[in-house]
Amino acid sequence: METTVGDILHCEEQLRSTLHSDDKEKLRRKLAELQREYLRTAQRLQRAERLEAVQKHVRSRIAEQNHLEQRDTEAASNLRLNPSSLIPNSSGDTAQGLTLSQRHTEGPAESDNSRRNQAAAGGILVDACCFPGSSDTLCVAAAGKWAVCLWSQASASEWKLIHTWTFSEPVISVFHVPDAAGLICVTLGQLEIREVRVLSCSSLMQILLCEGILQAVIGVSRSRVVTTSHSATGSTLQVFTLSDYSSPSSQTLVSPGVCVGALALVDGLPDALIGTDEGGHLFVWNLKTGQLLCRVLFGEGFSHTACLRGYSSCGVLFVLLQHQFLSSLEDEEKEGKIKDPKTAFFSLVAINPLSGKSIPATQLYPPETWAGRLCEADVSGSGVVGLSQNGCACVWELGHPGASRMVWAPESEGWQLARWGGSNTLVTGHHNGDVTLYCYSQNSRCC
Repeated sequence: METTVGDILHCEEQLRSTLHSDDKEKLRRKLAELQREYLRTAQRLQRAERLEAVQKHVRSRIAEQNHLEQRDTEAASNLRLNPSSLIPNSSGDTAQGLTLSQRHTEGPAESDNSRRNQAAAGGILVDACCFPGSSDTLCVAAAGKWAVCLWSQASASEWKLIHTWTFSEPVISVFHVPDAAGLICVTLGQLEIREVRVLSCSSLMQILLCEGILQAVIGVSRSRVVTTSHSATGSTLQVFTLSDYSSPSSQTLVSPGVCVGALALVDGLPDALIGTDEGGHLFVWNLKTGQLLCRVLFGEGFSHTACLRGYSSCGVLFVLLQHQFLSSLEDEEKEGKIKDPKTAFFSLVAINPLSGKSIPATQLYPPETWAGRLCEADVSGSGVVGLSQNGCACVWELGHPGASRMVWAPESEGWQLARWGGSNTLVTGHHNGDVTLYCYSQNSRCC
């Protein structure tokens, strides 16, 4: 029997007529429940997709970091640091110092080793520092772009790689914290400091000390690290006291109301800190109380200087300043105010902390053989080392400002950095990534 369209319509009409209101309500509730279940299922699928995307990204980052760590570790594991000896003669002849340096670093045996050595940080060298380790041995922390390698002196001519720390941000600098046994700091960021981390040479752990855009970070006596950052009210200065066994404690220094760009410690006053701004002001703090003790305005020609070190002697504060922009000094030379036609790299200024008055004490000039601008400088005690843009280093002695000693590097191995590793050790980094330690005899410095 065939079913016609009329029969179907008739059946639908009968079904509608037989449905009661309760049945219609049940159908509506059922439909609403199905819609809710559908929405929940769709949301679960979306969450699963997002989770899978996050997991994929995390796996990719982990694989990338593992690859970087393996590359840096493998490259650094073959390195043996090359200790050399540089003992300048007392006659002031720079050629003798050059001859002694070449005798140790360019002899037949040493030249072979220098060719075989790899970069101390597993790649291009960014920074390095030298500090005493356990059992009267030396340690060297060599920083590459993404890692810091810790080396320890195994014997007079052999070095052992202890550990490699890797980071997700580029390394800017690495330095040892004074009076802190086996603690070093590393600053990270792109062009500007964004993180400061503490590395322990004993536990081989690292902790985040602080983060944010910072202008300067230095280590001072009694295991302390000081940071400065710009704020709406000038600068925010924080003092962190480090320990290998407890979390760092912090203290805030009184803000001077301006932006401080450079910080330095004061020899002879472990609780004193000095800082300078671009306007030629010097600030002195008490690290114990956090008080701003005094501010000093330097005279003409010191508007763009950075403090490198302070010295306390008989109630007088001496401050070593590095000239960053030399236009003001050049103007003085044209006007005949400076008798010496050479441009000073550093100035030592004497300050009366009570009255705030200051007078120039002496200036340090480059030697005749110097060429190019001053790239960087470092101070240890009364010794100042500066590096030129063509890879040559010069050592000045504050006690004898007229006597400066050039320490030449071979043209094929221009030096990239020069640091003091204590009063008798000069640490140099080469453009190929090698780190070299030189023994610098203070007794043999020129008189």
